[in-house]
Amino acid sequence: MKKESGGATIKDVARETNLAISTISKYMNGGKVRKKNQELIEAAVRKLHYFPNNTARWLRTSRSYRIGVVSGIANSPHTSSILNEIEKYLRNQGYSVSFFSFDINLIDENLDKTKGYIRYMIENGMDGMLLTIPGDGCIDFDPIFEVLEKAGYEGYMVVEAEQDPAKANPFEYALKARGFIREKTGL
Repeated sequence: MKKESGGATIKDVARETNLAISTISKYMNGGKVRKKNQELIEAAVRKLHYFPNNTARWLRTSRSYRIGVVSGIANSPHTSSILNEIEKYLRNQGYSVSFFSFDINLIDENLDKTKGYIRYMIENGMDGMLLTIPGDGCIDFDPIFEVLEKAGYEGYMVVEAEQDPAKANPFEYALKARGFIREKTGL
């Protein structure tokens, strides 16, 4: 039975190129190989419609190449532009992105949703998370840090605050955020 498009394996690429699987794997994971080998691999990848199996990659490297992004609803050009650039950058770095959203008008419900999203990201082995916090920083982060601590989370977390610079000095609030993180985590 003929394989469907995208069903090729790294072994098929190795057969097509007459190269070792380790050479192909090295190149596919961002390593340097000889120019001639790079050209052979790229040609075989195109011909066979090969793409890496991220599940196998996860098992081998203990990295999922997945990032979770928690954000308010992308109903403004500003927010959707930020999320688009985040996704574009992460995809260019080899990551897939999972988006989770909340309604900024439902503050109490947002905390529970955000905690649930964080648990989901940890349980599903995401390499990192990005929390974009719209509005006036009204989300209480103590319960969020509790979830991270209880889970023993050691991945990356970035918090992006989206305040109006006319109302809240960005540098001043960045310093406040940094102080809060240092106080809560010792980092």
